[in-house]
Amino acid sequence: RWPRRTELRWLADAWEAICCSDPAPLLRFLNRANPLLPKLSSVLRNLVGRYPHVASGLTAHDELLLRNTREHGPRSARILGHTLSELQDRGDLIGDMTLFSRLLSLGSGPQPAVELSGACTAIRDTGAKLTKAGEEFLAGARSYVQLNGINEWVAGVHLDSSANRVWYRDDEGGLRGS
Repeated sequence: RWPRRTELRWLADAWEAICCSDPAPLLRFLNRANPLLPKLSSVLRNLVGRYPHVASGLTAHDELLLRNTREHGPRSARILGHTLSELQDRGDLIGDMTLFSRLLSLGSGPQPAVELSGACTAIRDTGAKLTKAGEEFLAGARSYVQLNGINEWVAGVHLDSSANRVWYRDDEGGLRGS
């Protein structure tokens, strides 16, 4: 069966919201009732978790990586395996190498969240343990972004702390500009 005109409009609206350089259209799209394509909103909601949290400065992926570093480290293969499993349960499908890259990033900067060991070029040859700063980030006592900065993309939105262009997610699933 071919999609109906209303379904095509929903898909077009979703695409516009994803590609926009401002996160407001995505939030508006997610707050609309969508009885035609309910899975779409559910999957797109994962994009909100890719913004840093207002208190900790951690994305949902980074937060899971740090929690799993504390609970299942130091072997990065175990850390990533647990993280991938939790994300799959949420419908947030992301690759192991993307998560490994995030783990390596968490180990760099002026205030790293993890202390890396081993080769740091392959998952199985890398270890990670939480730093004191990492514990503070997880507790929301300090902000990873404020101490280390950010320069990355969430769909069409460029988060760049050097240009004072950062949006933070709050506990209610909303986003606030810096």
